[in-house]
Amino acid sequence: ARAALNVTQVRALNVGSTFIDLLTPQQVSWLTVPQIHSLPYFNFDRLHPNQIPSLTTAQTASIPQDGYLAAWSPEARAALTAPQVQSLRIGVIELDNLNDVQVGWLTADQIRQTRFYEFHRLYAHQTPLLTTAQISSIPQPGYFDSWFAASRVALTVEQVQALNIAAVGIGSLTSVQISLLTPAQVRSIDIPTFGIGQLSSAQIDWLSVAQIQKVGIA
Repeated sequence: ARAALNVTQVRALNVGSTFIDLLTPQQVSWLTVPQIHSLPYFNFDRLHPNQIPSLTTAQTASIPQDGYLAAWSPEARAALTAPQVQSLRIGVIELDNLNDVQVGWLTADQIRQTRFYEFHRLYAHQTPLLTTAQISSIPQPGYFDSWFAASRVALTVEQVQALNIAAVGIGSLTSVQISLLTPAQVRSIDIPTFGIGQLSSAQIDWLSVAQIQKVGIA
């Protein structure tokens, strides 16, 4: 019986209180913009891609968990506009749900909510916005090596000096960035892996006795 509802009848429904789970995909496509504006976040996955831009930024900001956005079709997620993307709570939404263009729209506040395993998605104009706490959270070289080369080059002095060199190494740093390393960072370099060839004379003086003893060991 519900499937028999026509366009006029569907558009007369108070979908904010009855929801749209009981409507067919065709009937969902008939919803008006005011009806779409009344939908709760757990019904957004029923919308068609061409209806997604009609969601308000308050609605997209209301999405409380990553799973709700992940339930959308890829086409629907790709239909999110720049203002909608910039309203998302990135602290609880994974960047995997956004395409490359949408990642480029993230605000500074959103970038500061990203996690170390998402930094490789960021562009060179975005990585300088990462906090030093975020930079120091990178736990393995693979996470750092997977960044765009330009994004690594864009790191600020403070960010370079926040790197956990014992964890990420110096293999993906430029010679300029290596020259910026602090004494503590130099003393955490794994000498058998990286050697001392890229260090300045001053930095070599900072090496510990244990590191010096490993020079030339492969």
